Amino acid sequence: MPFISTTGSFEFGNVGLQDSSDVVILEKICKALRDSHATDFVKKVFICHYKNFFDKNYTERILNDTFSQFISSQESEISITKLRNVLIDLSKSVYSTKKNKRFFKSYQAYKSTIKPNYYYSIVSEDIIGNKILDFGSGNGYLSKIFQVNKYSIINTDILDYSKVNSKLIPFIKLADVSDIRKKIPKVDTIVVITVLHHINRSQLDPILKELSQLTKRIIVIEDIINPEFFRNQSVKQSALVNELLLLSTESRNHAINLTDFYGNVVAQKLTSMKLPFEFKTLNNWCEIFEKNGFIVRNLKELGFPKTSFHGFYQAKIVCDSKHFFAV
Repeated sequence: MPFISTTGSFEFGNVGLQDSSDVVILEKICKALRDSHATDFVKKVFICHYKNFFDKNYTERILNDTFSQFISSQESEISITKLRNVLIDLSKSVYSTKKNKRFFKSYQAYKSTIKPNYYYSIVSEDIIGNKILDFGSGNGYLSKIFQVNKYSIINTDILDYSKVNSKLIPFIKLADVSDIRKKIPKVDTIVVITVLHHINRSQLDPILKELSQLTKRIIVIEDIINPEFFRNQSVKQSALVNELLLLSTESRNHAINLTDFYGNVVAQKLTSMKLPFEFKTLNNWCEIFEKNGFIVRNLKELGFPKTSFHGFYQAKIVCDSKHFFAV
């Protein structure tokens, strides 16, 4: 069975459908684009993010244009063909590395430096031991920071997406769940940064059970839709969090799906990215970890990332393995 969901891989240039899984993913995006509460909210989030990198006029011109095209494509009816056509047009104009060098220069700096340093600052306070596994390591920028800080780091993913010199950072390719035990040595801490929602629900339990056998601690950062979980704490609420709280559950789901799709497919053109949209509430995540070999030790509200392009509301989950610590 596949390690990561095969749902949601498609090509811009093919306006026909690859298989039924394409239909499921793209129909969800079409429905999200017909939800004005969701689209208004996501656009507002992105405008707040983009203004950290660009002036007001540039930011609003890009996002007003893209959202206008997407929303217009679904006004009369749900149309995957029209959605694909907009994706193709935007990939050649607004999100073109050749035609919009200004955007991609800032975006590359964010991906390679700002983002990994931000997440390192968040997870480093909970690290135990020296042996670290970056599960779903992606471009490898976070692992590089661990390596610079004298940790023994291992990268693992379904493909080697690394953008850094990995001679000092071992990479383990995982094809299915059985590879976890076969290929990965025991470590002290596993970090999992916005990865679990890309895993098929049927595979999530077996994967977490395997990981609980390999590590003393797992630190997870995930996008979630229920800020209510933290409202009994004395945390200052941002304007964006307040607006998220006002959305219905359906609109929240539309918003988080659209955010994931936009950040990966629209802006980065990652058409092979797996997007099963397996987002959950924080309560759901706690239940899943507890039944799969972990003890939830700490939950922390991160909110919307302070410096991001397409970040959603996030929380940090710190768990210890029941196999290494007494319950």
